[in-house]
Amino acid sequence: VEQYFDNSKKTETTSGGFKVTGITTLTNRLHVQAGVSTFDADVRFGIGATVGFGTSAFFKDDAAIWLGDDSDLEVVHTNDISKVKAADLRFQTPSDEEYIICTENAGVSVYYDNSKKLESTSGGLNVTGITTFSDRINVVSGVSTFQDDAKLTFGAQTDLLIQHDGNNSEIYNKTGNLKIRANDLDIQDYTNGHSMITADQDG
Repeated sequence: VEQYFDNSKKTETTSGGFKVTGITTLTNRLHVQAGVSTFDADVRFGIGATVGFGTSAFFKDDAAIWLGDDSDLEVVHTNDISKVKAADLRFQTPSDEEYIICTENAGVSVYYDNSKKLESTSGGLNVTGITTFSDRINVVSGVSTFQDDAKLTFGAQTDLLIQHDGNNSEIYNKTGNLKIRANDLDIQDYTNGHSMITADQDG
């Protein structure tokens, strides 16, 4: 059976079920009890519409889900790549606390208990709080900088401490001996490089 509007076919029954050409407007709901629903073009839901799936919803490769009046959020799978696209993408708790914030042309921020701990920047990465490494830090190039009054500590009880307070550089060792090992040791003044203390392995 075929149904026409202005001599243009809009619906027809087929061996597989029912085929609609054009826009279908439902004033109540669409209830799919079984099988697979396939859409070869856009599916649009108006303001206030609720879409519920009692079972799985399948989307073919390159079939996108768009959300927002201006298609602000896109979810799509192409070949072996799944993508979520948005200019400002946020992962939040049910109470609107932040997990992760992704901002176009800016960076990514990661939160713990709604407090920002990790942030990518144009210069690299900013970390707020204590960073724990289970293995090691491998600096391939560049300069690692510790600001004034930032302390570098070693040992479970802060046994060795190195710092610069803005005026003086200090090394503190409160446990055991402080050992410096070298075949030859030469301590020089910073400005001229003149030796102040020298030590030779042969005495």
